[in-house]
Amino acid sequence: MSKVRGYLLLTFIFVLLVAGCTPGLAIPSPTPLPTATMIPTHTPTPTVVPTPVSGGLPAEEIRRISKAVVQIFNFQTGSYGVEEPYSMGSGTIIHPEGQILTNFHVVEDASSLAIALSSAPDRPPVVAYVAEVVEYNISFDLALIQITADVDGEPVNKSELNLPWIPLGDSDSLQLGDALTIFGYPAVGGETISLTKGVVSGFETEYTESEESMRVWIKTDASLNPGNSGGAALTDKGVLVGIPTLIRLDIGEETGVPVGSMGRLRPVNLVDYVVEVQPLEIVRRLLAKAAAFQEEQDFEAAQQPAFQALALYLSLPKIEEMSEEEIADELLSLGQEAGVEMGVMGVDLLRVELSLYLAKFGLYPIALFWGQAGTPFDCYPVTEGDVIFDARLVGDEMGIIFAYIGASTVTPDFILLRGEEDGWRKVWPSDPEPWRDLWKTADGDVSFAAGDLSLLRMEGSSWGVFSEEDPFFECHACAHRFFDLLWERQGDKYLPQVTLPLDAPYYDRLWEITQPSPYASLFEFLRRLRVGDEAGALELVAEVEPSLLDQAGALGLDDPAVTYMVEWGPAAEETLLFSTEDLAREFMATFIQPSEGEDWLLTDIGER
Repeated sequence: MSKVRGYLLLTFIFVLLVAGCTPGLAIPSPTPLPTATMIPTHTPTPTVVPTPVSGGLPAEEIRRISKAVVQIFNFQTGSYGVEEPYSMGSGTIIHPEGQILTNFHVVEDASSLAIALSSAPDRPPVVAYVAEVVEYNISFDLALIQITADVDGEPVNKSELNLPWIPLGDSDSLQLGDALTIFGYPAVGGETISLTKGVVSGFETEYTESEESMRVWIKTDASLNPGNSGGAALTDKGVLVGIPTLIRLDIGEETGVPVGSMGRLRPVNLVDYVVEVQPLEIVRRLLAKAAAFQEEQDFEAAQQPAFQALALYLSLPKIEEMSEEEIADELLSLGQEAGVEMGVMGVDLLRVELSLYLAKFGLYPIALFWGQAGTPFDCYPVTEGDVIFDARLVGDEMGIIFAYIGASTVTPDFILLRGEEDGWRKVWPSDPEPWRDLWKTADGDVSFAAGDLSLLRMEGSSWGVFSEEDPFFECHACAHRFFDLLWERQGDKYLPQVTLPLDAPYYDRLWEITQPSPYASLFEFLRRLRVGDEAGALELVAEVEPSLLDQAGALGLDDPAVTYMVEWGPAAEETLLFSTEDLAREFMATFIQPSEGEDWLLTDIGER
């Protein structure tokens, strides 16, 4: 009699025998996973235990293993927006912090996952936790999921779970005829965990790109049934070597009746491919989620998956060997591939030290990422901004110099952070900061002026400083005054090194930090003249020539209603040409600087 072959995934979906759901299954409906779930974590690689050739599992070991093999319920959103149990399968806890290995088809498309644990082999499992997928490999049909909350949706502390778990064995050391014990929750086995036995009946291999053979299937004669998907195939030493995945059926061509079957297990060594390959797939998935929120103009919701993606990516061990430019380039490529709006600046990244990064990603705030390689980093959104210039870490404090990029100007700024037990927090500037009215950095620079965080140097221009007292129109391409000021750390604040008090007239305080130049002196001379401060104007006149005040008054330069433009170019510093905005009148002023570093003084002023 001729026969045909078919493959059967070991799960129930309604009336179909596909990875794990029995229709009408009466189990408690888990609370949907909260939106602010933990960042996906890698599964630490447990100690590999050598696989024995033969033997048997003692009763006490069977009881222990039965508590580490769980039942997984896949809940999916139905047509009316209500979560319903869609499928069920099995899984194996491989780490006491609640990391579970299963088949991808057991958890595929789940809106939430309920995890049921058994307290004894003769008792049905009870739903105790909810979990989320953190790593998967579709090609090998494997997934790693992480318990994140209890059945009521309350987040759990992984380090306190201390769940029973099963170590990974070495599936490459298996030989034909080795004994296997299968644990799982097949639908035909009732509500309690089931155990079946068999042997290794054969292998199927594929070849890698380097032409090395790789076991992709373990064949077994052990009884497998729908619901076994994702369960445990163990050696007599009690280590996990395979994941029950499907049954190969030989079906009579004429009768359509199965005439033989062979179980298929995914070798546990393939988990290495999940761990090594999947993190970037998770990054891509998270970035795609951020892109979807962006399309809906919900940038606040998009920020969480975007930062989760960066936290996972920057924790990859390979990052330690990459340069800042290489990291930024790959992040930019990943963002663009996912459809994330990256903005004009794209990605800017600064490695403060190993495993401590500042990153500006697309349209999102500058954020700090830190942690231990191999585990997704923690994240702290630091500030809005467009580019990162510098950062200095001193003890538990970090000073960060960054900048805002405008249409025609760059404006640097500074922020001080302090590391605390629960993360980082902003120390300076705080609100209010009255002295910040002297923080003028447009088209300038901010730098560390000492070897620690005690002193900052601020340089900037008057671009953006507008007042009715201004005699000149200062556009970005026009003349500017330039400021230079040291800010000294005093406690948790930075204060400017100035002599005038905070309640002094603002323009007097601004003049104190203005760098000497003929234009700056002309600006201040005319400003003082226009507000009636003749004594102050005389301070900017060479040899105190009162006649210059009369000259300026006769020319109408003391009229506060008139605004001027200065000729801004390579002319000699000692002479400045300026005109009314309508160019109807032009004037010339000459200056002298008594000595280097002192203010330029007016020697003559007239109309041309």
